[in-house]
Amino acid sequence: MTNKKQKTFQFIKIQLVGNSGVGKTSLLNVFNDKEFEFNNSTTYGVEFETKEITLGEKTVIVQICDTGGQEAYRSIPKIYYRNSHGYLFVYDITNYQSFDEIASWQEDVFNNCKPKVQFILIGNKKDKEDYRKVSIEIAKKYAKENNMSFLETSAKDNINVGKAFLQVLEQCVENNVFEVFEATNDRKRVVKSCGLIVNGVDEKNNDSGKCC
Repeated sequence: MTNKKQKTFQFIKIQLVGNSGVGKTSLLNVFNDKEFEFNNSTTYGVEFETKEITLGEKTVIVQICDTGGQEAYRSIPKIYYRNSHGYLFVYDITNYQSFDEIASWQEDVFNNCKPKVQFILIGNKKDKEDYRKVSIEIAKKYAKENNMSFLETSAKDNINVGKAFLQVLEQCVENNVFEVFEATNDRKRVVKSCGLIVNGVDEKNNDSGKCC
């Protein structure tokens, strides 16, 4: 009997990083085709979503970790940074402090992440232009100085949300920053669970809904 060649999947883990209230959870929800919620509950610790997408001819399984931005939970995400491939640093364009503290979040990531990871700076809440506190020029300058891509988004109006996630995913693929695994009978479990694929190894069956 001839064995059929198993299909290979790429696995990319993305982290949403930034202060509490900047809209990280809303961006994730909109990217996952959920409705925007005006009164989204605060994220405590780390939550995740997993999605399968197609980039060109490649099938990519994306695990997105949404990290709580409160100071009390600041140290929690650090243990997850080392296995991530891409980061969206998110600030609120109506809150200058959230932009100013991106540098601190960036330092946390740089001190814990693997080499060659990809970054993008996201200015969220573009729909609140009348209340803008962070200019596009200042944000672009910061992104350029830190070798990051830059986009402004609105989760409320679904502006550039998909583009933001796809851009960092495409950067990961172009720079070979991902893990690879073969499809198996328990692939559904791989997709469903967070942290099963670390350096291509099935390490942990975690169905609890908590990030690896």
